[in-house]
Amino acid sequence: MSFKPHPLHLVLGFTLWFVYFNFVYGGMSVGCSFSDARDSTNPLNWINLFVLGATVVFTLAFSWAAWKCHQVTPAEPIQARFFARLSAVLYAMAAFSTLVVGAAALIYPPCL
Repeated sequence: MSFKPHPLHLVLGFTLWFVYFNFVYGGMSVGCSFSDARDSTNPLNWINLFVLGATVVFTLAFSWAAWKCHQVTPAEPIQARFFARLSAVLYAMAAFSTLVVGAAALIYPPCL
């Protein structure tokens, strides 16, 4: 599968990160309202496993997109290479942001 340089990649990474953020915290809020985990102080429960699973999936997707954008051939025009390299950095930042948000699931109980 080829990954064509396009200006859309400049906003796609953080748009999908926003979807991840709402998906995780919306799911956590719904899970806390229906679960008995809200009385638990243990961070290892099904809600945090959901958060960690979503974090791993989205981090791998962002990392893959960053790698594909970084591998643009030198035969591409200079503008296409610029968009691809900048998109690679933005996808990498989205992957890092996803890890930072998901790392809280390792430490804190979900329903405080």
